[in-house]
Amino acid sequence: MKNAWIAVGLLGVVSGCFAGGRGRPGAGPGEVAGSGEPAPFTATCVRRVDCAQEVADCRARHETQCDLCYAGCISAGTCDLCISACSTTSCACGASDGFCREWSYEFQLPETRDETHYAACRRLWDQAAECGSELDPAAVCDRFARIERSEMAAAYDCFAAGDVCAPSDACDPTPDEAFADEVCDQIACTSEQWTAYAKAAGWLRDDTKDVARRCLDEDYRTGVPKACVEAWLRFVNGR
Repeated sequence: MKNAWIAVGLLGVVSGCFAGGRGRPGAGPGEVAGSGEPAPFTATCVRRVDCAQEVADCRARHETQCDLCYAGCISAGTCDLCISACSTTSCACGASDGFCREWSYEFQLPETRDETHYAACRRLWDQAAECGSELDPAAVCDRFARIERSEMAAAYDCFAAGDVCAPSDACDPTPDEAFADEVCDQIACTSEQWTAYAKAAGWLRDDTKDVARRCLDEDYRTGVPKACVEAWLRFVNGR
């Protein structure tokens, strides 16, 4: 199941997704209307580090470590290990004007909406109101219809045909393990993160996933690729 409802169960994994279709305006049956271009994102530095201060702080840390090491090694009878603890050779900063330690990423929804997908989503979410969901079906489905694969309309109908208030994962699409492998081959992932990438990608359009690939692509790299992809996952998860 998509991580159960967003407030009551269903659709938590991709709540808050983005991206246009891989098709084109006026696409035929089975295609998704859209620009075919990955949805844009911007990266903004929110915490910049001054190089001189960074080097000074590093040296201060090493001096503290050095003092502690020598204070303890005298009783042990050997202080050889303190040589590395006292070294400040690693205290360097390659950028004279400083560098960014923390980036903020902003992703955008596309303009095109898949109306068939939207209608199927509304049929399900209108029923979900009976389960106590306080979310606006129109807003939720407008979002999903802009970022999910057109085939997911059938998944919504599948869920709507079952117990809406206690959905199972029987209607979920197959997780995209290849996408999870692609991402996690380039950044360090836990098993839980790998699963999250695979499950989310199973619902998403190709160009939605292309945005994550942009995070990893050297040509689009701004800040830290891992931070960018993790921000993308939070965005597609509606967090």
